[in-house]
Formats: sequence, structure tokens, C-alpha cells
Amino acid sequence: MNQVLQALLDPFREFRRHRLWRASHLRLALADVLGPARRHEDDYGTHLRLTLGWLKTAQEAAGVGVARGWSFADGWLPPCLASGAELAETWLVVAPLAVQPELTVLAGRLLDDVLARPTAEGAVSGMDGVALPLFDQGRILRGLLAGHTVLQRQDCLEAGRKLGRWLLARQQADGGLPAPDGMPRAHHVSAAWALAALGRVTGEAASSEAARRALAWTLARQTPCGWFDANAAVADGVPSTAEIARTLRGVLETAALLDDEAALAAAERGALALLKQRRGDGGLDGAFDDEWDGCDSAVCVSGVAQAAVLWLRLAQLGRGPRWRDAGGLAIAYVKRTQRLGVDEFPAVRGAVPGAAPLWGACERFGYPTEAAKHFVDALVMDRVNVTVPPDFTAAPPTGNRP
Repeated sequence: MNQVLQALLDPFREFRRHRLWRASHLRLALADVLGPARRHEDDYGTHLRLTLGWLKTAQEAAGVGVARGWSFADGWLPPCLASGAELAETWLVVAPLAVQPELTVLAGRLLDDVLARPTAEGAVSGMDGVALPLFDQGRILRGLLAGHTVLQRQDCLEAGRKLGRWLLARQQADGGLPAPDGMPRAHHVSAAWALAALGRVTGEAASSEAARRALAWTLARQTPCGWFDANAAVADGVPSTAEIARTLRGVLETAALLDDEAALAAAERGALALLKQRRGDGGLDGAFDDEWDGCDSAVCVSGVAQAAVLWLRLAQLGRGPRWRDAGGLAIAYVKRTQRLGVDEFPAVRGAVPGAAPLWGACERFGYPTEAAKHFVDALVMDRVNVTVPPDFTAAPPTGNRP
């Protein structure tokens, strides 16, 4: 009886939590009832300009770092330093392309926010003063290295070195990089990417070797169909499309920095398996099980944006022209989820929804910052053929020991 009552009450609770009685919220939800991702695709410049504008507002709203996003339930979400470090990568690449020098200033502020919160052991602490999880530390390390590469900031390099040593100290004997529960995750290979970049920038063999061991741990979890075990944020859970794309990008970038052809082929195999799941409209289910069966009929738009970046990077690395076509179709899908009109609700104009339709499991009734950030990355990578983050092999010489 209690379960039946719970099922009856849940829709009302959702209605109340997400404040769907508000005219602006209800209008957005009803538009997806008629069909998500059906809006007009505008030109490249309009999508880029408005998405950049939304991301600037997200940084301004946070005060420190960048807001995690905006949601029906809570408005602007709390700040995130790791997302801010990742956004700094985007700002530094896009600033000269969009002729918006203020983006370089914004990137510097995001890096300053990270540098202002060191722990005694060399990591970065969150807003609560506690060291952030290992996955976030990897994201921050890449942002610091971008600051050194583009801005030639020595303070970013020195903080990056310390953070690299913190990561090395936590790597398990088998090469795994653990989550807070002590269990490694496949998508933590993104921290291996950061370590490989650190090794390339500084010449420190220990960082490159740690990245190689973490990459080997991840590849040992890949099945013949391209799937990766131990990939969900929750142990024994089903990974979202965003987590799958994040893992594949981490494998790809780590392999590229380490010149590991076998690992590049493994990343391409997984990317092809993901591409085969693409719907006719260009979307991807929100989550997949270990046989690539969709587990969430709503599209994870953030995952589609990250898949676009993944596929475009494969094209940039010379893995074949089909990957550029795949990236372009994914970009087109994300474009159709955006609301760009001048009469739109200001908080969502230029944003990228977490899910399509909005009530999907991925950031339900929300617009995550990471979705907009990866969409911008995909747009500029497709249009100008640049890399985001910037090419770490172009970093200024450190003058330090190999």
C-alpha cells in the first residue's frame, strides 16, 4: 500500500520540487512534450556567441569558480572549482578565436580561484576546505597546465607539479585511481590524461609512467564490444552516456600523449561502438548497459556534446574522415536543444539542457555548465580545427630535469 501511495505522490512531488507551476518553467517543459531537439538550428556564430554568454553568466553567478549549472528547482547551482578549471581551458582557446580578450581575464580568475585553495599535501580543496575527489583533481591539473601553456604562468606549473605528486601518492599498486569509496573507476582515466600531460610538459618520467599504468588498468576493463566495466559513478551502477564519452576521451588523449597505438585503437573501438548507438535524429540514450542496450530513453545532451568532441578528436588524430561527420551530426543535435530567441527565459537562453526531454534522468530540469562547455569545445574544434584543452606539447620549456 505504501509503495502504491508513493507512486501516486511522486509526480506531485516532482511538480513541486521543480516549480512547474511557474509560467516560465511550465512553458519550457511543455515545449518538450511536443518533442525535444526540434528547434531551429541557427548559424555557428549565433550558437557560439549565446553559449559563451551563458557561460560567462554562470561564472559571474558563482563568484568563485563557476556555477555547476542552472535548474528549475534551485536556480543557479553552487560553485565548482573543477568545472571552473575545465572552463579555463575553453576560455584560453576561444579568446583569440572569438576576439574576446576578456575571456583570458576570466580564465585567469578561475585559475586564481584554484590556486587560492591548496591543501598541505598539494591537492586543491573544495568550498568546504576538504580536498576534492581524485577525479576533480585531474580536471584541475589539466586546467593548471593550460594556464602554464597559454599564459606561461609559473605558479600554475608549480601547483600542477604538487598536484601531480598528490595523484601519484594515491595511485594503487595495480595502477587504478580510486574514487572516495576506495574503488577505482574507468572514467578516472581522465586523471591519467592529466598526468600524461604533466609528464609531457615537465619531462618527469614518474608522471608519464603513472599515466601509463592507469591507462593499462582502464584498458584491462574493456570488453570485446568496446565497453568498459567499473565505469559508473556509483559502484555496480549503469554509466551515463556522459561517463562513457568521458572515459573514451580520457583513453584517447592519454594514448595520444604516450604514443600508444594499441590504446588509440581501443579508444576508437569504443567510440565506434558508441557511434553505432546513435539515433536517427543524432541523439544518444542517456545510459547504456554492458551490451550497449539503452537504459534511459531520454537523451543525455551533455553526453552527446562530449561524444561530439570525442569523435572530432579522432578526426584530428587522423583516424578517418567519418569521425568529423559524426561530430557534426552530434553538434547539430545539441543545437536543436538550445533556446536562442530574444523572448526566451534569460536563465536558459544559450544554455544546453542536461536531458532531452527536460525530465530525463541526466540533470533533470537542469542546464549543466559542463554541457555548455563541451558544446563550445565541439563548435570551435569543428569550425577551426583547434584542440581544447590547448596542445600541451606547445608548453613553454620548464628548464627542469627530465
